[in-house]
Amino acid sequence: MQRQDEIFCVVDRDDNVLGYRTRAECHADPSLIHRSVSVIVETSEGLLMQRRSPRKDSSPGFWDVACSGHVDGDETYLEAAVRELAEEIGYTGPAPEHLGTILTELPGETEMAGVFRLVADGPFGLILPEVELRPLEKVFPALGVVDPEPGRVAAVTSRVAGRVTKLAVVEGQRLKAGDLLLELESRVVADPPPRLRLTAPMDGVVLERNVTPGGAVEPDKVLLMLADLSELDVVAQVQEGRIASVKPSQRVRIRALAHPDETFVGRVKATAATLSR
Repeated sequence: MQRQDEIFCVVDRDDNVLGYRTRAECHADPSLIHRSVSVIVETSEGLLMQRRSPRKDSSPGFWDVACSGHVDGDETYLEAAVRELAEEIGYTGPAPEHLGTILTELPGETEMAGVFRLVADGPFGLILPEVELRPLEKVFPALGVVDPEPGRVAAVTSRVAGRVTKLAVVEGQRLKAGDLLLELESRVVADPPPRLRLTAPMDGVVLERNVTPGGAVEPDKVLLMLADLSELDVVAQVQEGRIASVKPSQRVRIRALAHPDETFVGRVKATAATLSR
């Protein structure tokens, strides 16, 4: 966890020093422009990147340049860049080149970022309190459908014919097992006619409602469809060139067009070798 009492250098839009404030204050007030550094590291094999720790209080989990951080107290940009290189990737070689500064306005905070470039092949080392090893995710689009799991769907029917006298649910309504769904009056001739109460057989959501108050009920008619949506099946069409990346029991993250700001986590249940032309 990052210390909220760290002291940052606060500047104006021309990078003139105005004073010093804590990390907590700077990250709570976008008007407090504070200094930071970002170091772009180029190796003979390409750019060195890092994924920010989920414990960071700014952009957790995002991909970033090789190392970045804030300028502490009265540090210079260069001193901060050299310190961050040592702390985050264990590099202690020649200093990086200062490319310039840029005002960066982020949600919740504003930084005056000193940008540096380092061309080197190391040596680099992982400083475990700062850096976490994680597998690189492969992300690709796929057409698919989302369905309830087969064992988590229930069709509500009646064993007797009659008419609906009370309807207690609407489509999309969440239910608990035992909640009242509807009441109906039997067509059996009696005085008064027999009445039945149908209740939810499980926790879930009403997916379909095929009856209305006063409507007829037949024994072969599905009145309501319920589903437990706590777990869902996603059937995706994966291109042939991507199928090698998908393996049973593999952990996956799914984003749907209908909910672009949400990420759903699951595991691959099975793959089917079906070719679509």
